[in-house]
Amino acid sequence: MMLSKMDHISPTESEAYLTKLARSTFLRLWSHPNVYRDEKMASQGDGKEVCDLLVIFENDVFIFSDKNCILREGPTIEVAWRRWYKKAILQPAKDIKGAEDWLSEHPNRVFSDKKCTQPLPIEIPSHARFHRIITCRGAAEVSRKRFKGFGSLTVTNGLLEDYTEI
Repeated sequence: MMLSKMDHISPTESEAYLTKLARSTFLRLWSHPNVYRDEKMASQGDGKEVCDLLVIFENDVFIFSDKNCILREGPTIEVAWRRWYKKAILQPAKDIKGAEDWLSEHPNRVFSDKKCTQPLPIEIPSHARFHRIITCRGAAEVSRKRFKGFGSLTVTNGLLEDYTEI
């Protein structure tokens, strides 16, 4: 199986790519990459990452989670898809909901650095409208092969717990 250039990048590189995209658009004015919370500080460790990218514009808060998870063909495409979807979509969806909860409940415990010494330079609005955005890479090659040349970009407003169709 041949992989695209984006399928080869590490999770850290993938997050850096997301930050680069945000900073090359109008979002740069409101973007905060790799935001942390001080939850782990009591147990003598670094802060825990809240999200890969946080964009705050007035009352709108966009929480980005970026994954690079390669879709590998398994015993069947249906089995491979279920495994990929769980790891690349469902788990990040749970994580991003946790990030939203943290930002809502602890808006003053959000930091720009892993050591949690630099508070976020902007306040989380008290009446924020949260928008959860998951970006994931790693399904391009199988998608191209399966759909005979179609790209793998999908935009959806819902998640299906037992989604198995491809």
